Amino acid sequence: MPKSVKYAIGVDLGGTSVKVGIVSQEGKIIKKLSLETFANMGPDEVIAQIKKGVGQILSGNKLKIRGIGIGSPGIVSPKKGTVENPPNFPGWNKVNLGKILHKEFKLNIHVENDANAAAIGEMIFGAGKKLDSFIMVTLGTGVGGGIIFKGKLFRGEFGAAGEIGHISVDLNGQKCNWGSYG
Repeated sequence: MPKSVKYAIGVDLGGTSVKVGIVSQEGKIIKKLSLETFANMGPDEVIAQIKKGVGQILSGNKLKIRGIGIGSPGIVSPKKGTVENPPNFPGWNKVNLGKILHKEFKLNIHVENDANAAAIGEMIFGAGKKLDSFIMVTLGTGVGGGIIFKGKLFRGEFGAAGEIGHISVDLNGQKCNWGSYG
C-alpha cells in the first residue's frame, strides 16, 4: 500500500472478547486478533487485555498509525474518553479509558459506544453508505443500537438514544446487571 494511506487501530471491547485490528482509511483490515476479555475480573484485567492486544498488533508494524478508536459497551463520553457502568463488566464505575491508553501508547485515542461505532462504520464503509438515516442493531453479549439521522450520529439528549438493549419490557421481570427489572 502507498505510504500516503493513513492507518488506525480499532478496538472492539466486548463482554467475551477484545478484538483489535489495524485498518486503512479505506476500511480495509490489514491485521487483526482476538483475546478473551476477562470482564468478570474487573477493569484492571480488561485494560491489561486491551493493552496486550494493541501491543501485539503494533509488534513489528511499520505502518504510520494515526490513533486508536475504541468501541465500548456502556455509557461513553467521547469528549472525556470515559466509560461508565458497561453491562457485563462488574466493578466498572467510571473508567477513563482514553487517558489510560493515551498514556500507554502515546497515540490519539477516541472512545465511542460500541453500537454507535458500528453505526458510524456502516455509514462510512458498509450497508449505510447510500442511506441518509438508519438504525444499526448490534447483537453480542448484549444488545445495542446506534442511530444515524441525516448523515450524522444521533446521540439524543443524554447520549444514549440508540440503547435499545436496555429497555424494560416487564417491570416484574428478571433483574439485569444494572439493577433494573424486566
